[in-house]
Amino acid sequence: YEMVEAAAGVADVAFQRQVAPEKLGKYTSQTADEYRSACKEALRAAEQQKGSAPYVVDIKYAWVSDKPVMSMTHLKTGLHDLFRNDEILADESNDRFSLNPALQSKEENKTKYELYSDRFVRVFPGYVPDERMRIRPGPETPRVNFQWIKDLLLSKDLSRNSELDWIENCKGLRFLEDEDISGNQIIFQSMPRTGNSFLRRILELTTGIYTGSDMNIDLTVHQVFSGRLAGEETIAQ
Repeated sequence: YEMVEAAAGVADVAFQRQVAPEKLGKYTSQTADEYRSACKEALRAAEQQKGSAPYVVDIKYAWVSDKPVMSMTHLKTGLHDLFRNDEILADESNDRFSLNPALQSKEENKTKYELYSDRFVRVFPGYVPDERMRIRPGPETPRVNFQWIKDLLLSKDLSRNSELDWIENCKGLRFLEDEDISGNQIIFQSMPRTGNSFLRRILELTTGIYTGSDMNIDLTVHQVFSGRLAGEETIAQ
């Protein structure tokens, strides 16, 4: 395992956070530390070969050793882990990664390459990651009262239409207030590949209320940092 040992000894780049006051991320997979080190060394080799931030496939082919075997799936998991731990930079769509400090987005040099913590603060201001790295409302995050939105959606009073103006700028209104919801509730549950997405879409089209997705947050990094997921991954769980 000479290649792994050599990779583990590579000096890390000391990135400095530009926006976030503190580190917000952490490792979320069960990947071994030695494998993460190999992923970082593969990234370093690919970036040196290309002379620019490489894609995952470039990083895969830059790793010529079979100690360890570097599959695309495990490589991407390792890279996302390194990114969430503020060890490497990633572009806005999490397709390209870098260890080059010159590419880091700063006040005087705006780029699309950021640390996880800086991007989290920029994309989701007011939110906080929980212990499972799921996006949750912070103490000052605006929330919606369930009874209010239910009454509004069921109302036939057209004069209340103006109360829906918040939809035009609904950033921050993704979570309900912390209160017990009493009364009769209808819950749908289905197994994967049995029409779950179809049922959800029918409910969304019928009610006009988006129900979100039960995809694990580890599998939706691209959607998270394009601003499309902020808690919806838990609604159907």
